[in-house]
Amino acid sequence: MRGKTLEKSDSKKTTETESRRLPSYTIITYPTLVYSIMSDINNNTAAAGQRAKSDLTFGVELEFIACVPKKTMLQYSSEQEYLHSYLMNNQVRVPCNQSGCKEKEHMFYLPLGDVDDNNYDRWQLTTDSTVTPQCGDITSELAGWDFAGLELVSRVQKFEGTSRCPTGQRYPCTGRPLEWSWYDEFKAFLELLHKAFSEAGFCAFVNKTAGLHVHLGHGDKGLPVEVVKGLVWNVHSIRFTQLVASVDQSICVSRVRGV
Repeated sequence: MRGKTLEKSDSKKTTETESRRLPSYTIITYPTLVYSIMSDINNNTAAAGQRAKSDLTFGVELEFIACVPKKTMLQYSSEQEYLHSYLMNNQVRVPCNQSGCKEKEHMFYLPLGDVDDNNYDRWQLTTDSTVTPQCGDITSELAGWDFAGLELVSRVQKFEGTSRCPTGQRYPCTGRPLEWSWYDEFKAFLELLHKAFSEAGFCAFVNKTAGLHVHLGHGDKGLPVEVVKGLVWNVHSIRFTQLVASVDQSICVSRVRGV
């Protein structure tokens, strides 16, 4: 389904803190934030004498608003189709840890699934009708663009170790199957997402309708009570304040203030 067209609001222009463009902070902030959360879970799991850290899994959902110039939209049926095509057909540079590799990095395609195929061993790009521009988001710079609320959903990730690429890609240096670490995988997606909206006339941003969701898993028994208690404590602890700057940059100011 094709998205809507932005219309200029009569209210004053939004400030930089109220509606944030996606590419400027995402590449560094989100992987670092997720790593901090999962590290705390690991530490609490070990302290509680629970299962091995390798059992921990997680998934992330990133919501944002995509704005695409009308000229580009003549080639696509929706903003979702534009971004999906961009992510599917462009390669990213990934570090190589294969013994004897001279290049130290190679170009690979992202493990992205087909549109709406609900195959969660790959990443998904879906629409989200609840993610929409708000009064004050639309300036003269954005007026007239086509937009849509989108959600980038990661595949299930292992916090420790690597997972084999579901698309069957192989290292050119050894011919062995490509193994993704979750950090490299997240970074690759966010770098390409950045590039998709870096050209003149393209824009992606978040406001109070968009969020970052992290889903946690611990095998078939879920997270132990002590781990959950530790997570709740960390939210109120001094250690968590170290993440505040990163979190605040990732979401709308109204969510930071709780309004």
